Amino acid sequence: MTVRTVRLAATTAVALLALAGCGSGSGSDAKAPTGGPVGLKKMAGAIGCTASLQTDSEELRQASCTTAKATYILLTFTTQSGQRAWLTDAKPYGGSYLVGTRWVVEADPEALTPVQKELGGSVESGEDHTGH
Repeated sequence: MTVRTVRLAATTAVALLALAGCGSGSGSDAKAPTGGPVGLKKMAGAIGCTASLQTDSEELRQASCTTAKATYILLTFTTQSGQRAWLTDAKPYGGSYLVGTRWVVEADPEALTPVQKELGGSVESGEDHTGH
């Protein structure tokens, strides 16, 4: 297992625990990012790979796929607040995230640019750990 795989598995586990007690509240989520809702298949199609499902829970679905250029982690969420909780838990581990409405693609920053052209969304960065 790579460090990225271990990091994302740990982050997903923490996020699932955090989301387990969270309801949908009023049903409206605050401040949705650009890039409309998409599924794992559409994300994989935009990347040019086949998604391999890793997690399928009530709160989120997670898959991965690899191309000659990069490895991608694809996530979809049932709520915007669940997505925000996952990102909050993931960012301390570093990484780059293309964020849309209830979806995230994690990969190296340069690998996210062509995906952003296809899906929209905005790029968010985790904490920088260079020099540690």
